[in-house]
Amino acid sequence: MKVYQENKESVNGSIQIINSTILYEKARHGLMELSISLGLEVMRMMLEEDVEQYAGPKGKHNKNERIDYRRGTEKTTVVMGAKKVRVDRPRARAVAGSSELPLETLHLFQTEDPLNLAK
Repeated sequence: MKVYQENKESVNGSIQIINSTILYEKARHGLMELSISLGLEVMRMMLEEDVEQYAGPKGKHNKNERIDYRRGTEKTTVVMGAKKVRVDRPRARAVAGSSELPLETLHLFQTEDPLNLAK
């Protein structure tokens, strides 16, 4: 599934389904399974956009001019359905100093406020 967004403030309302077989398989197990799968995929795409802002498009960076680079993935936790869930997140580092760069979107998914409200 690919989402193309011009305006980062809102979704265009269009999601292109490339492989409906996968969606039907997830839906067969219920709406919750489908929703979780889609939510995690959208989160992954948003995190990839964060990394792309630092390091440019994957596989299309200019090694001579770049100031940041991709650094694989790392396990982290996000809050989903009032529970903490472990997921892989992409990493980005600064070339100068090799410090880890923050992913702005990750903070949105790690906030524990929903956990406190669920009590």
